[in-house]
Amino acid sequence: MTWFITGNSNASTASFLGTTNLQPLVIKTNDKEAMRVASADGDVSIGELGGTRDPDYKLDVQGILNADDIYKGGTELVGSQWEDVQSGISYAAGNVGVGKAPGANYKLDVAGTLNATDLHKNGSPLITSQWQNVSSGISYAAGNVGVGMTAPGARLAVAATSVSNEVARGIYARADGDQARGIDVTASGDGTGQKMGIRATASGGGDKWAGYFSAFGTAGEDASFGLGCGATGDGTGPKYGIRAMASGGGEKRAGYFIALSDPQGVNMPTYGIYAHASGAGTVYAGWFEGDVHAGSLETPGGKSFLIDHPLDPENKTLRHNSVESPENLCLYRGKVKLGPNGSDTVRMPNYFAALINEDEATAYLTPVGKEPFPTSYEWNEAHTELTIFGTEGAEVAYLVLADRDDRTMHLFSRPVEEEKGGSNFERGKLLSPEAFELPSERGVAPLLPQEEQTIRAEPIPPRAVPPEPIAPEMPAEDEGEGSD
Repeated sequence: MTWFITGNSNASTASFLGTTNLQPLVIKTNDKEAMRVASADGDVSIGELGGTRDPDYKLDVQGILNADDIYKGGTELVGSQWEDVQSGISYAAGNVGVGKAPGANYKLDVAGTLNATDLHKNGSPLITSQWQNVSSGISYAAGNVGVGMTAPGARLAVAATSVSNEVARGIYARADGDQARGIDVTASGDGTGQKMGIRATASGGGDKWAGYFSAFGTAGEDASFGLGCGATGDGTGPKYGIRAMASGGGEKRAGYFIALSDPQGVNMPTYGIYAHASGAGTVYAGWFEGDVHAGSLETPGGKSFLIDHPLDPENKTLRHNSVESPENLCLYRGKVKLGPNGSDTVRMPNYFAALINEDEATAYLTPVGKEPFPTSYEWNEAHTELTIFGTEGAEVAYLVLADRDDRTMHLFSRPVEEEKGGSNFERGKLLSPEAFELPSERGVAPLLPQEEQTIRAEPIPPRAVPPEPIAPEMPAEDEGEGSD
């Protein structure tokens, strides 16, 4: 009989769709095989299977099979002792082992490390203590903590007594690994009172060190900081990364810092002091009242000078910036009145020729007055005098620019343009990343190459102990609660 695509009304129990010879029944869609009934054994394959599989199956599906349920021999194919319950799944048949066969005495037996947000016993936390788990570790909110003592007078009080001439350490902290901090202290608050992350007092006979900081690095590229301090905050008051005071007779050092680089690691950063301050209000990484001596000064930004505004000193400041040049320029200026022969001589300071590069010294002349006139100049052979030529009786303003060329400048001299890498910072790091809209992590502090250190002193043995600074007395206003 013929099978119509609109359906047959004359089908009987003898009717069938298929073949009577040894050929499979193939059904296609879009000219691709969608289903095949094999001619030999009636196996059914669904999908563009291609060649015969080995072994073959009564039903072979190429792709993902989706069904409401699957049965085997009249029973659900997937059966488990795990049962669905309202809050998850439950196993009531016996013990459970993870990574091993469970022991007879354990409902849950795990081979390996067990990680959990919390552990409870009979519905309560397993570990009950005044120490509480917090997001960053543990916290004790009940009161003060004393170590080696009773009745502590501070949030953390530590007492240590030397035994048999051993060194007594109230706090000894060691941290290993990248970004490791032995002690990390922060003092903050909304009040106007003093806040000290660390306050140290040393008293008694013998050597006294209120604070002693050492940083030793191995040969390589890692930086070592004897003391790194930062001061931040949103308030408008002053913030000090380090505040030091020295008073009394004799030599006084409020702070004494030495940084020694590894002789085998000449490219490692070496800082006597590294200071950083940020926040709102008046912010200075360093504040010096008095003269400051520096071998050389390098700044990634401009070099400005701040003074009280001469017209409104109580309400305004006035900022002037230094003039910048790739040369180490010396500048001399003045005015002369030309004599009867239309010339005059300007005598330069007696150190001028020894200080500057004579061949590159130049003079810039400007006629003074309403009537212009030509001017010119000539150096004498020794470059100690400058003769200016023009019109008799006229005034001429002069500006002399000369590049320093003395021995001290040779000692401090640095190339104008340098490739980064090696001893000149780290390639890919910026002195002012924020100027290029990059994160601060891309920044690097200024660094002088080891071979061009400006301090020429007698060599100091590695890991030498610096001379003892004179310990200043704390000001009266700093004596607060808990002082010894």
